[in-house]
Amino acid sequence: MCGPANLAAAPGINRQVFIGAVKYLHGKGGYNTGMLSHKPVKALVSEVNRSLSASLSTVETVVPPELLQKLKSDVFVFSGCKTEVELREASAMLLDAEGKPVEWNTFKVAVLKVHKRYNEHYLEAEYNFATQSAEMAARWADQATDGDRYNLQYRTAADDRVRESHERLNRTTLPATDEFWNSYYPPNGWRCRCTVVQVLKNKYPESDPAKAIEEGKKATTHIDKNRANRLEMFRFNPGKQAVIFPPHHPYFKLREQVEKQLAVSGETVTTVETKAGKLEISSLHGKNEKAENIEIARHFANKYGHHIKLLASGFNTKTADAYNYTTSEILEFKTNRKPTKNAIDLAIRDAAKKAEHVIIHVKSDIDNNTLSRAIKSRVLREGSINAITIFRNGNDKKFQRGYILSDSFAL
Repeated sequence: MCGPANLAAAPGINRQVFIGAVKYLHGKGGYNTGMLSHKPVKALVSEVNRSLSASLSTVETVVPPELLQKLKSDVFVFSGCKTEVELREASAMLLDAEGKPVEWNTFKVAVLKVHKRYNEHYLEAEYNFATQSAEMAARWADQATDGDRYNLQYRTAADDRVRESHERLNRTTLPATDEFWNSYYPPNGWRCRCTVVQVLKNKYPESDPAKAIEEGKKATTHIDKNRANRLEMFRFNPGKQAVIFPPHHPYFKLREQVEKQLAVSGETVTTVETKAGKLEISSLHGKNEKAENIEIARHFANKYGHHIKLLASGFNTKTADAYNYTTSEILEFKTNRKPTKNAIDLAIRDAAKKAEHVIIHVKSDIDNNTLSRAIKSRVLREGSINAITIFRNGNDKKFQRGYILSDSFAL
């Protein structure tokens, strides 16, 4: 393997959003591409896009705006195509061996295996590839401005994890205009850490272009049992083509149809003005709680410089309100206006279905003793809650589960 020593963890995909989408197609008795524009499926596309788009965070301020927009668009289309593929696979489980409809609970157990494969295992590799691809797109954009003033040189990570085929490309030195870079500019596979640097023209001898291309072909060739080359799709240049994912990735087989439906779905993301940090809002975020959630999210962006996105709402399912890219947390916001233990209890009970970290904006005059008793009582019964943050009168304090359940817990 040529994988990085420290793989970044992909921001998780909320399982409830996936369940909402598959429950919808179970109710419909099937799936077709047109459903990408339906609310529960749009929510899943948005959730996948949220996770994969985090890979662009390191290059947002260093690439030209036009390139950044193209990279974001590519990730969004990839997210739609990924959703298309996994839901088609899920729909194949709607009927049993005798062709009879499978009841919901049985279907749910089966499709959660699809979720685990696509939205946990595959997602991890896709996210790390996207992160490396984004960085290489940014590098190409910078190097291309110098034309052929410098040569470009291929470099591996120079450790015992480097693939032998990639090692043979190490120190390949060619002008930026050489066609080699059209197909073999990194990343050249899943978990590839190779990079390209500019070097002075007289410092290193130029490589033989034909031999370099031949080695590039070998590095991106693996014939599977169906006699298909599984690595050929990596022959692209993310910066030159302004994409994050390989244009010939298997997910893209129905790209044209998916793009049409994504255009119909009409999700847009707007940025709200903040004093610090960044606050984004999905156009599919719930209208009834939008103003309240903006108030909460803006506070944490302004105070801590956090990057927060208010997420698309689900359809007939429980979905979280926000994702904090800075802390890598899925968040649920609650605004409390009734000064009662029952109001706090109900808020946390509902929030526990959506996120592990709940932020409660207290706007009532509930006393600290009643508030702390309500929090402790409900967290004790909700094993999924890891933290509660109380936001009150412009101040906030986060309480971890262990402390909440301790004898010393107090607000």
